Amino acid sequence: MKGFAEIDGHNDYDLVLRPVTEPEEYRLREVWVNAHTFATDRLMSQGNFMVGGVTQVPWLVTFKQIDGATYVQSEQTKQSFSLERHAYDSASVSFENIATASIPSWAQISKFEWNRETGVPPLTEP
Repeated sequence: MKGFAEIDGHNDYDLVLRPVTEPEEYRLREVWVNAHTFATDRLMSQGNFMVGGVTQVPWLVTFKQIDGATYVQSEQTKQSFSLERHAYDSASVSFENIATASIPSWAQISKFEWNRETGVPPLTEP
């Protein structure tokens, strides 16, 4: 653990990760986890996407919590890279107006109840 970092007005655990083997496959390098909710706020990945010139470039991914769900808010790199014959100083992808989807009332389950006459009893621990 690297320590604590303040992100968006709260403390995060700043965790440094180093792969023991296969660093191309295990690409997480640093993760910032909200110290109160344990939600992931950010991560640093060695590479993004599966193919192309950005597979070896470090990317910072920022998450946003909306109604208890985690969404990617932005992805960015400040390191230069090349794609085919073009060179870039940096790249970023961001998502705006992130919101939960409206689920039609017919698709919502308001409460799950076990039918004692026809249902299999729920699993319980001994």
